[in-house]
Amino acid sequence: MDQEIASVSEQQRNKYPPLFDRTLIVGSTEHIGSKICDLPGQGQDYVVVYVHDKEGSIIPLNEQALLASDMRLHVWGSEAKLEELAKLIGALDADKISPGAGPLSTRSFLVSTTEVLGKALRTLQRKLRQEHGIAIASVTRSGIESLPFGHIKLRLEDRVTVVGTEEALKAAPKIFGNSRRALGKAQVLPLFLGIFLGVLVGSLPLTVPGLPTGVKLGVAGGSLVMGIVLSRVHHFAGLTWYMTTGANLLLREMGILLFLGCVGLFAGKDFVQSVLNGGVLWMSMGAIITFVPLFLAALLCRVLWHIDYPAICGLLAGSMTDPPALAFSMQYLSTNLPASSYATVYPLTMILRILAGQLLIIFLCGLS
Repeated sequence: MDQEIASVSEQQRNKYPPLFDRTLIVGSTEHIGSKICDLPGQGQDYVVVYVHDKEGSIIPLNEQALLASDMRLHVWGSEAKLEELAKLIGALDADKISPGAGPLSTRSFLVSTTEVLGKALRTLQRKLRQEHGIAIASVTRSGIESLPFGHIKLRLEDRVTVVGTEEALKAAPKIFGNSRRALGKAQVLPLFLGIFLGVLVGSLPLTVPGLPTGVKLGVAGGSLVMGIVLSRVHHFAGLTWYMTTGANLLLREMGILLFLGCVGLFAGKDFVQSVLNGGVLWMSMGAIITFVPLFLAALLCRVLWHIDYPAICGLLAGSMTDPPALAFSMQYLSTNLPASSYATVYPLTMILRILAGQLLIIFLCGLS
């Protein structure tokens, strides 16, 4: 099992390889005279952050900048992609590839201001170059560092790596905020607005052809749907749907405790009497209904589709909408890998549970 977890972790690292900066010296290549923005892979496999002439002076980088011999390109990308770029532009010798140097510096800033939210990096990058002489080299979100692809829109708590001269970088904290304290402020209005919209959506009946009455998502289903939608929107009309990781975990744990506590208080008073009066049969049937589908699903995932063990653990926990099972699997395996499949399965399972229960009741009542 340890080998499998190590293999899956290695695949994750290969999917999101670490990024490096290099200064590549342009040699003999057929791309001399071509636009730098038109180089194969530019903006997808690597990003050219700055351009220097042979004396080391910075050349303004824009959409019309042309590739020239002995030009130095300050680029960011994975090690493999930078090696491919070095061959592409003729920098084949080992001494032609050196760590990023020159008058440029690199700093990391935390996004904590709403002024840059919702703006595509393609537009923001152009503005930063023209007005401040700095450029974004990478964006780190949820622990994953990626290149500043043009379609990406910054969110609160993103961490951006910015390249520029020491003087130009002084403007970066004002642009991005870089304040952990600002992120700690509770977004009260967006939170309660999201809850209200979730309750509203959950109370609306969904018409199903052939059924005498509509089905509803309920408070839980409506809140889940609106949570997904608002998380995707993130920023709208001056409101930001954002919650710090600590606050998210606290509310989640409190919700689970309150839910289980209420279930226990409701069922506890009659639990012993129910067990003594034939409740063992119902409990046995519930255990079979719970275990058999999970066992068959795990068997099919492992034997037929060859899904790795951590993903199966997250899938089963999500199919039961069972956060404690997810927490146990991550603690037992000492990895967060199950969380990915759990997050994928959980929303669909929760909605299907709500709708399927209502549909079964309506269908069975129609048969009786």
